[in-house]
Amino acid sequence: MSLKSKIVYQLANFFLQNNFFNEISNFFKNKNSLVIFDVGCYEGDFSEKILKLLKKKIKKIYLFDINKKVKNYLPLPLKKNKNIRFLNLGFTNKKGSGYYYLNTLFESAGTSISNLVFEDKKWVNSRNLLLRFLYKKKINFLKKKVQTSTLDFFVKKNKITNIDILKVDIEGAENEFIEGAANTLKSNKIKVFILEILGKKKSFNIKEKKIIKFLAKNNFILFKKKKILSISFLSDIKGADYFFIKKTFTNKNETFRYN
Repeated sequence: MSLKSKIVYQLANFFLQNNFFNEISNFFKNKNSLVIFDVGCYEGDFSEKILKLLKKKIKKIYLFDINKKVKNYLPLPLKKNKNIRFLNLGFTNKKGSGYYYLNTLFESAGTSISNLVFEDKKWVNSRNLLLRFLYKKKINFLKKKVQTSTLDFFVKKNKITNIDILKVDIEGAENEFIEGAANTLKSNKIKVFILEILGKKKSFNIKEKKIIKFLAKNNFILFKKKKILSISFLSDIKGADYFFIKKTFTNKNETFRYN
């Protein structure tokens, strides 16, 4: 990753990301031996902040990303921690291998098994225009091969008994992920599910309602939603971040409010 790309990424991450750290701190202040799944980890910013926030409460963090170069981008606190494991793996609705689209200029933007961002010409052209002052090259997506699995298979194979925080940021491939994670989501293994949903503006509401309805049927409460304004700017894409909590994890006396 070039220095310019890193600067742009860090600025975007600082101003635009909705990672719910206050909520996480409140819900896990009295919990220990936490297991974290960071799906679509990229540079590991989410997990690095979680590690600092919850400190000795962490038992294990699993980092997953389809881009194998991501392992080199991880900060030293994540690389050196023996309780943190990185896997070059894509979670979808089938086990085997598949393809993803890598944004070679700005790897964190639109790199996904989904072709949602790759095929949005308005997004690509507008970002090329905005970034032309920093780069001489244009955004280019390359088709790459990656090992795939379902979350259900991974959890069963590795005998994962609980996932305290499941964070998923996979740039439009949410439906396929959920299909492959159905059994795990139906169980009581997951306490908090942080999910980014991206979709075409014209059909976003349908996708959003379908996912929320499925999760509600499986006892997840939608605690908070935060719109991602940056993805909608000069594109045909819409997105938001969602903070779901399993009912069995909540305090019966606590009043939940939806934002």
